[in-house]
Amino acid sequence: MPQNNQSIILTKTYSREHTLSYCYVWYLSDKLAYNIQNVLFIRQADSNRVNVWYDNQEISAIINGLIKKLNETDYLQELVKTFYDYWRLLEPVLSGKSQISTLQDLELYFNNLVHWWSVMAVITVAPDSMDLKTEIKDKFLTMRKETEIYTDKQDEIFQNYLKEYLPQLKEVAYVISPIELFKASGNLSDTELTLIKERLHGYVLAHDQVIPLGELNNFLRSNNLELATEKIEIKDNIIKGQIAFKGKARGIVHIILNKEELKNFKDGEILVTEMTSPEFVPAMKKSAAIVTNEGGITCHAAIISRELGKPCIIGTKVATKVLKDGDTVEVDADKGVVKILR
Repeated sequence: MPQNNQSIILTKTYSREHTLSYCYVWYLSDKLAYNIQNVLFIRQADSNRVNVWYDNQEISAIINGLIKKLNETDYLQELVKTFYDYWRLLEPVLSGKSQISTLQDLELYFNNLVHWWSVMAVITVAPDSMDLKTEIKDKFLTMRKETEIYTDKQDEIFQNYLKEYLPQLKEVAYVISPIELFKASGNLSDTELTLIKERLHGYVLAHDQVIPLGELNNFLRSNNLELATEKIEIKDNIIKGQIAFKGKARGIVHIILNKEELKNFKDGEILVTEMTSPEFVPAMKKSAAIVTNEGGITCHAAIISRELGKPCIIGTKVATKVLKDGDTVEVDADKGVVKILR
């Protein structure tokens, strides 16, 4: 804990287009895997994007302990067994072989997903560590590869259920919590529904509670937390990042912030986004190069760019904020820099 009442600094680590139900899965699985104490999910007004904020000191300590445990104990066997035990329950639903038609089925799916994702929380971050044994890293990457095609479908399960069986809640599909849904069995009062609709204008998921975005500052003060200020500093029109796959390319920037925008991506453009997922692959194939705000050397963008042979720079932090649609840039993934030409 910080000394002398010094605030705990939280840093924006991820930005994702997800439902509150998915955020709950993420939050609960992190608690299960790491017993993490300081994490915020912040949805901005009238947007489906959620920013995830972590305490980097806490995360570093957790990962260091995790790597040691993986390298020195039988923890790997325990993780692999849990992963596949729950995957056998989830895969039929995610692949469409089995349908969820009751809230009881949805609640069971949710609980299974939390336990499965608690392993994903480990195998997503661990491979980026240089201290993890190669055979363990390769095992984790294989497990991710086997299941990543269904990553974005997890949100769709909740959305599709509401559309088909509880259409009166369709409007709040992105902002209703699974706890509220299961507790009320889908029968919400007008007052409850009104409060949930207010989340469309922003919310904060913190400490297992959902609060209005307008109460964020009060929450931070009362919990001795502070959000790190994002600094955007570039020099000589150059953005720096980490090399994922070497190569050079020039082209026109096309920024993708929402999955709906992917259909407009054109051949030969420079794909600039916060992060990629399996739904981005068609655009990645069309791109001349790929640039992301986020990611480590084993992130989705890094792995797919290597498979496609596309120049790729990850972890720039600021690419989507500094670059604009229509900018002409040179991506020099040999040096890890993006230069704005005009």
